[in-house]
Amino acid sequence: MIDTFHRRDAEHAFHRALRRGRRDTNLFARLRRRDNRVLRLSDLLAVVPRRGEAYRGLHDIPVDRVVGTENRGDDYSRAFHPRKRSLSARWTALHRLMSHTEFNEPIVVIEAGGVFFVRDGNHRVSVARALDRTFINAEVTRYEMPFSLPKDLDRNGLRLLRGKAQFHRATGVFDILDDREFVVACPRTWEFLEREIRELNYAWFVRRFGRHPEDRAEQVLTWYNNLYRHAIDFIRANHDTYLFPGMSETDVFVEMLRLWNSHENPDGQWFGEVYREFVARQRRRQLLRAVPQAVRNAVAAISSSPEDEYRRFMAVSRAEEIVPGFRPLPKQSGFYRFLHRQLVHDFALGLKPELGRAPHIQELTELWHARFYGPVAGAARQLPDPAAQTSFYRRFGRRYLLRVLGGDIAVEQALREFTAPAGS
Repeated sequence: MIDTFHRRDAEHAFHRALRRGRRDTNLFARLRRRDNRVLRLSDLLAVVPRRGEAYRGLHDIPVDRVVGTENRGDDYSRAFHPRKRSLSARWTALHRLMSHTEFNEPIVVIEAGGVFFVRDGNHRVSVARALDRTFINAEVTRYEMPFSLPKDLDRNGLRLLRGKAQFHRATGVFDILDDREFVVACPRTWEFLEREIRELNYAWFVRRFGRHPEDRAEQVLTWYNNLYRHAIDFIRANHDTYLFPGMSETDVFVEMLRLWNSHENPDGQWFGEVYREFVARQRRRQLLRAVPQAVRNAVAAISSSPEDEYRRFMAVSRAEEIVPGFRPLPKQSGFYRFLHRQLVHDFALGLKPELGRAPHIQELTELWHARFYGPVAGAARQLPDPAAQTSFYRRFGRRYLLRVLGGDIAVEQALREFTAPAGS
């Protein structure tokens, strides 16, 4: 009686899984140009060649990270639901074993870029998914890959992956930066990034430093530190992907670069100017998304702690890295948001007429610290109360920053004037 119950339970489970597998790969899916069969390892390696391999031994691996198979690509859907009735006998037998015994025979897998492909044990993975197992025991061989792979990789993601592989072959960027710094949903983004780094940024580097970079690493790291991570921080902090349906952070960055490069003199445009123009244009195009995005930004600003504001300011300004012995003022609510605006908007725009071009982040932070922040913060530290220190800096900045930048008054004279007793 019990064996009959177990057999019927396994048969019902198989038919549920079979229906899901066929539904995922039916005519409707194909009409939408979705190939939802399980990914084959050979298809991946045709796009991203391996660099080597190493035997890793036995490990418990996450079932949801098993994304493909070595040789059974037509038998299962991408979620390892069976697609063929002929799999029933073996599948149901394994279901009975795995449901009601300690059966734990390891499968054999290839690990590639953080995901797994089954060499032996496809039925067991399929049953483990049906049973909602979290881990499965596996004998692992690792293929060394040039970069990580998406945890949800399937056949439909190969086009995007092909673009990423081509980008890396042309630039070698992932030998210098972690590929997880780039969050891409549009294949054309990789094509533009390749041109950006190989041509546009290379030419910018020569104009900026009057020489060719010593090697690709110097060029890429200069681009990353002076532009990319700064822009991504803005895009992420302001939830800008909400204004660009179907795009990820790096896609939005590329769209901003397109606008930047469309200007007659891109070198004369400061990042903050381009960013505001870029977002304003998109808000006009996406009116229904602009209001919720503004609400999200307001909520994020209200909920940000002083520590959050400080970390964001330091990530953008790189003050601790650029200015030896940088001394931060106390972390009061709203203060480092104020400093952020002062640096990347007011001070940056004030430097443009003097430099005859947009400043670079290193010189921006250096000059801001030397000409304004250093002396004013030093005066503010004479006050014993932390809140009074930041209040002093804010009030002085609002009154004198533009005058100091315009050359109307020296910062030392402004400090004497600001701190002079009333009526003196």
